[in-house]
Amino acid sequence: MINIAAVILILSGLIIRIGAIMQLRHDFSLYPQKPTMLHTKGIYAIIRHPAYLGTYMILAGLSILCIEFAFMYFVL
Repeated sequence: MINIAAVILILSGLIIRIGAIMQLRHDFSLYPQKPTMLHTKGIYAIIRHPAYLGTYMILAGLSILCIEFAFMYFVL
């Protein structure tokens, strides 16, 4: 049951992160730079930093999976 929740969390995080990056198109960069405009449409109208939210969701899902695998390792 935990595996399903973790996978759903990871996949939804990927969808949010990729969608946010695709919406920014050429304004997305791995390096900080001066913004050219404020994006207020699409997912950015709901969430201020959707790429960060997606990353946190992915990491939370991976953490759940790691905890479950560690628990299985030490119990067995």
